[in-house]
Amino acid sequence: MRRRIHVEEDAGEFASVYGDMITFVASFFILLFILTYNSKQEQDFLTQLQLKLGSEATNQERKTEDLFVSQLQGFIKKEKLDDIAKVLVDEQKIKLVMSTPVLFDSAKAELRPEGRKILEGFAPIFKGTSNPVVVEGHTDNFPIKTVEFASNWELSFKRAFSVMQFFMNRFNFKPTQLTGVGYGEYHPIVPNVSHENRAKNRRIELSVIRVTEASGK
Repeated sequence: MRRRIHVEEDAGEFASVYGDMITFVASFFILLFILTYNSKQEQDFLTQLQLKLGSEATNQERKTEDLFVSQLQGFIKKEKLDDIAKVLVDEQKIKLVMSTPVLFDSAKAELRPEGRKILEGFAPIFKGTSNPVVVEGHTDNFPIKTVEFASNWELSFKRAFSVMQFFMNRFNFKPTQLTGVGYGEYHPIVPNVSHENRAKNRRIELSVIRVTEASGK
């Protein structure tokens, strides 16, 4: 009697494991079929699969950020601004970097007509996010001392403030969403050792800050 019960229990356990294996194999082949059937949309499928596996809040945030980056890159491509604008993404922020000369004349903080036109294209994209936006002004290390600006620090901040004013006056941005910072020559992205490098350091950066929950640590 005991031996027969032991055999029946072993058989039941084997059937359970075998059933799980069959289910896994079937699911695997279904996934392969879907990927093959949607070969042209494989990346979209995998993205959607990842979204399904994540939390709803995280998924929505990721989709919003992806759309934001896509819109920025789309406008750059459409207007052929690759030489003067680029998008950088890291864990803390999504950043649009623009060359200063296209926005401002040398040693000036008033937006050029060309600069205003470019910002008119980017502004609605930034208006679509509720996250904080930081406007940074940067210069090269060439000294400046004019009646209007005593240092590059002052020039860089006034340029950042001009962009903020344009967004608020022209597109009704809320002042609480915008922050302006002037770094002068003190945050170069490349050494100021050539004309080309100094041109890269003269820039305006628009950063959308990624708001995350405090860890509590």
